[in-house]
Amino acid sequence: IKVKDLVSFVGTNFYYVQTTWTISKVVSYLVKHNIPACPVTHSELKEEVVGRIRGYAILNNLTSKLKVYGERKIEEVMESSKWELSDDQYLVDKISALYRKPVFAITNSRNKYYATIFQKDVARYLHHISSRFMFLREIEIKLTGFIYSLNQDESVYNLQLMDKIELLFSDEIWNRAKIEFDKDMLKKILVECCQIRNKYFHYHDSNVDVKILKKSWNIIKRELFYIPSKEAEPEEIPFYDESLKEHPEIVKHLL
Repeated sequence: IKVKDLVSFVGTNFYYVQTTWTISKVVSYLVKHNIPACPVTHSELKEEVVGRIRGYAILNNLTSKLKVYGERKIEEVMESSKWELSDDQYLVDKISALYRKPVFAITNSRNKYYATIFQKDVARYLHHISSRFMFLREIEIKLTGFIYSLNQDESVYNLQLMDKIELLFSDEIWNRAKIEFDKDMLKKILVECCQIRNKYFHYHDSNVDVKILKKSWNIIKRELFYIPSKEAEPEEIPFYDESLKEHPEIVKHLL
């Protein structure tokens, strides 16, 4: 996964202000677009790219200057740091940096800036790619643990997911499971989850409908819930202390 994949997910929006803008205008721009910062350029975009960034405008820094210096140019107070990434870099190498800075300008193969990325974009993308894995993992763990709770056979942990599904609907397990959900419908849900799992893990198909997995998980975690039957425990003999002879009312209460 590269930075360009993140850009493709959130969209190629490039937010920027120009060096000639006043602080007041820049603050209004940032507030309007609900962004914490953006690059400052000398010229406007040409063919959706810009060649050079002069600095960065940061909303938190500017609001304190707005009342007194609102009509000054942004170039007088802009941040000089270089928060820039190439879209060909691996995302895993840049995650920590992306979370520490308010904005990053992204360059293409021609070293031109064409997109801006914010912390919220990173969070959305990571949730997008991790939620599929988490749902699929939890579904299989829940199914495996449920079957084991019924037959106490550890070999279930070594089975493929489809084999676990077939085992659940075997007479041996299903009759003991006491699941009220429709058998055919539940099997269809689990088989669909298995198909999604194979596409995702074996064929690296990223086009996974998370809504289907979430809906399936909500059903599975509710229906595959094993409550062991409690054996009646022998009645315990009440504790008795010789010193309680002096207080018969306490003994009566305890009994």
